[in-house]
Amino acid sequence: MSNPYGNYGQLPQGMPNQPHSPRSGDGGKVKAPAIALIVCGAIDAAYGLLNMVTSLMGGGGQAEIPPDAPPAFREFMEQMNSGSPIVGAIISLGMVAAGAFIVFGGIQMMNNRGYGLAIASAILNMLPCITCLGCCGVGGGIGIWALVVLLNEDVKRSFQ
Repeated sequence: MSNPYGNYGQLPQGMPNQPHSPRSGDGGKVKAPAIALIVCGAIDAAYGLLNMVTSLMGGGGQAEIPPDAPPAFREFMEQMNSGSPIVGAIISLGMVAAGAFIVFGGIQMMNNRGYGLAIASAILNMLPCITCLGCCGVGGGIGIWALVVLLNEDVKRSFQ
């Protein structure tokens, strides 16, 4: 029986070393930003769930307004303190839905499917009023990273 690897332990020319995958054209560029999107979306969804439970249980309470606060800030804080727990729960439900959408888009990105969905997830991850990580800049950085990778021509071609 002959050795298919030849004398030097390498495959002879013409024999593929690995099976060809139609998705291998991205060079593995999408994996890290896709995982980052999934993690961000999961954190956002968990924060939304926590916020919803806190709102429905009457937690969060009344924020203390500093006595030397400017009138505009005082008015804003009074309006925030008068919010209904149901409104807080509905807003939190939107945060959970946004987090779930980001997770789903990240999974699709990792599998090189749903190019538009991956783009939408990256953009949604950057919005500060929708996601908790968007407010602190982490979501923006990861969203920009994902967009830069997704707009690469090799990556575009690798999506089904």
